[in-house]
Amino acid sequence: MSTRIWQDFFVCEHENELLAITKENNTCKKRTEQFNYGLCHTYICAEYRKYPLCKFQLKAKQSSDGTYQLYLSGSHDHQQRNTTTRLPSPIREVIIRLSDNGLVTSQINKVMKALHPDLSIDTKVMNVARVQRQKDSSSVKFIEDLQQWCLLRQNVPPPDKQHDIFIPYYVANDVNDLFICLTTRQLLSACKYSSVLAIDCTYKITTNELPLLVFGTSDYNRRFYPMGICLISTDESADTFRTLFRGIQQWASAVNNQA
Repeated sequence: MSTRIWQDFFVCEHENELLAITKENNTCKKRTEQFNYGLCHTYICAEYRKYPLCKFQLKAKQSSDGTYQLYLSGSHDHQQRNTTTRLPSPIREVIIRLSDNGLVTSQINKVMKALHPDLSIDTKVMNVARVQRQKDSSSVKFIEDLQQWCLLRQNVPPPDKQHDIFIPYYVANDVNDLFICLTTRQLLSACKYSSVLAIDCTYKITTNELPLLVFGTSDYNRRFYPMGICLISTDESADTFRTLFRGIQQWASAVNNQA
């Protein structure tokens, strides 16, 4: 594997300027790491799933004065598109527009069959319409049940329940204000083996388009040890990481002191 070459790119005066530049360069966040000097964010091409040969990356290192030194590596390469079974983007855009106008799945199917009689897309139309409806929802349907579910799992399990899931921290107001951290005693015990708590994070996307943050620590051989997951409402906020980084030390200390 070739070593990446990083070039000085820009100095961002504040987080909003950093977000604007990363969006301007069509990137999404790959991971965030905590170091002694502050946070380090790594961004990759937002269309990396479509274009696997695209090696473009940005790296933002936070300084003590709150600014971000931005570095660039590689360039956008969208010549070769990945093979996929997804509907082409123009067809998906039509389905989304019809769904936004209030048409149900059966009506959208009829329209799409008329527009594209040679395509067999019934199931795919249903999936696209379902995801769009979920994205447009302004609140979790059973938010009170979700809050109660989190509340019942706040207590740290006893030492003999190493694999029982508990929720050391949560916010569940609506789909746009979520932060639910799930972990176990066994996972948090990884902190005992890390002389320097450097947190690595990676994102997955749930079926309703909510980011699922997988967090853990890495050793000197870059071996990753997961410590838990967080269901959150956005992957763009530094507040998310500040809450997480402060909390991990408290949660791990509480668990390890009970062991």
